[in-house]
Amino acid sequence: MQPVKWLIAAPPDFEAELRQALTKRLSKARQENRSELPFMGAAALYFHPVARPFSAQVRVQFNFPEAFHNLGRPLLRDRLWHWAGLTHFQEMPEAIDRITFVGHRPIDVRRYHRGQWEPLIHSLRSRQAVRTALTAAYALGFDAACVTVGENGGRSMPIDLSPLPPKTLWPLFCDAVAEEILEALGVGVSEEDVQFGADIELVITKRDNQLVAASDFLPFEGEIGCDRQTAAGQPHRHPLGELRPAPERSAVALMRNVWQLVNRLSETLGEGYLLYGGSQPAHALFAGGHLHLSGVRPTFSLLHRLDLYLALPLLFLEDPADGIARRRKYGRLGEFRIAAHDGFEYRTLPSFLTLPSVALGVFVLFEWLVRHYRQLPPGGLVTSWQQQAFYTADTTVLLPVLCEIRQVLFNVWEDRSTWPLIEPLFSSVRGETPLLGGPLTGWVSPLPAKV
Repeated sequence: MQPVKWLIAAPPDFEAELRQALTKRLSKARQENRSELPFMGAAALYFHPVARPFSAQVRVQFNFPEAFHNLGRPLLRDRLWHWAGLTHFQEMPEAIDRITFVGHRPIDVRRYHRGQWEPLIHSLRSRQAVRTALTAAYALGFDAACVTVGENGGRSMPIDLSPLPPKTLWPLFCDAVAEEILEALGVGVSEEDVQFGADIELVITKRDNQLVAASDFLPFEGEIGCDRQTAAGQPHRHPLGELRPAPERSAVALMRNVWQLVNRLSETLGEGYLLYGGSQPAHALFAGGHLHLSGVRPTFSLLHRLDLYLALPLLFLEDPADGIARRRKYGRLGEFRIAAHDGFEYRTLPSFLTLPSVALGVFVLFEWLVRHYRQLPPGGLVTSWQQQAFYTADTTVLLPVLCEIRQVLFNVWEDRSTWPLIEPLFSSVRGETPLLGGPLTGWVSPLPAKV
């Protein structure tokens, strides 16, 4: 029996090339495991539009079927790109780049020069073009693509996107797709060295609500420091504080570190000061809760699950106006940054420190998703109505989705003793709404016994 049932929607010549690459990768995996691989289910790969998605039980999906709908309607495509922070400029671009990538990895980067595509050397400009290409494809629902990017005045924007690269790149492209698919299936993946971390921003005020710059109290470096973002018109004042707990191998251990940092900071400041979390803890100051992973690559498959199962529940807990304002600049779907610790930061979430029960729920669900997301059906916030509701905080539209993902999680969550730890994230299902905003409350020593 083949370990995977391949369901491929693609032009015949490309499908043949892709099947060959998948066969080679599976053969290599067998040799490394020195045994037959067990049957791992069906994998659906879409490289052209289909009348209806494959109906078989699909464990892994590459490119969302909806991506072709999003791409094929220019007004809809541009709207999705706008929500992702990619805006058009009217003038002609000064330069045009072509980026071919699979997952988060570019495999070919070129610039159009004197009538031909020439390799583009690695630089700040090429990194910006790659980032634009990844964002454009992710917003539409593609896991791999060839994106044409225009540059003008230090800005970049997507011009066009093709699900397939030029034919000369097919061997390289197919091999990278095969590698990505096998990783999504968990072939050869080890999670023994995975570590979880965070950097969570907050604001310091006096008890009369007067804002205090974090740089007045805190250094730039260290576990308790200040973010380098400056105050408007005050280049030497840095208003946001930041907690940077030491990474750990479990969510509960990470929560203990955060608990200690919150209490240390509170003791340092004294009773005359308050700490605020949330999306916009002070006017025009946006705070994020960035989750760190080491030993794990930022596959689009994982990022889409984090958007759906983690970012969506927090949307219901934040102040809608604050969340909308923050997402105009920060916290867009699938936002990540490659980190120096052999991993990445997931940067979509707002600061979630207001209530310790919510913070613990975030860490526990984050760890579970990283370790078990392959058990979940393929999914993400990729349709236009889902993205519009997310960026406009339309919780009425998204409430059925929240109820559905809670039930999906409950059905596959094996350790029932830890399920209550994530229930605060789904309080909106029960009509409760503990807002992520206002002063931090409940962070008193000693640490509760359950943590």
